[in-house]
Amino acid sequence: MNISINLYLMLVVFVTFIVLMWLLHLWVYQPLLANMDGREGSMQKDRQFIDNTTKEIVASKQEAKNLLREARLQADKILQDALQQARSNYEVVLAQKEEELNKDYKRFATQLKESKSNLKLQLLQDLPALEASLKLKISQM
Repeated sequence: MNISINLYLMLVVFVTFIVLMWLLHLWVYQPLLANMDGREGSMQKDRQFIDNTTKEIVASKQEAKNLLREARLQADKILQDALQQARSNYEVVLAQKEEELNKDYKRFATQLKESKSNLKLQLLQDLPALEASLKLKISQM
């Protein structure tokens, strides 16, 4: 067996290797690169979507905080207005009741004076009869 370098065989192996590399480049490497580029683009879109969504969430949270603060301020204002209205109503009702009580007191005082004067008048009218009755009882003793 003679081991020698065969140029023809080397050329065939070299051409086959080059053709194989070209076919691998065409059928494997380019689709693989295209797939990787597509995936990179998809990941970039996803990152952009995540960033936009995060910004929207932050903006929504801030808006919710602002709305909540504004709602609390409005609730406090409504509560203060209601308390002020209740105080006003209380003062009006209290003044009315005081006026009614004063009228009732004056009416009662007037009736009491009338009753007192009527009772006094009745006692003055019955005084002679009472004196006579007392004298009669004293004389019987």
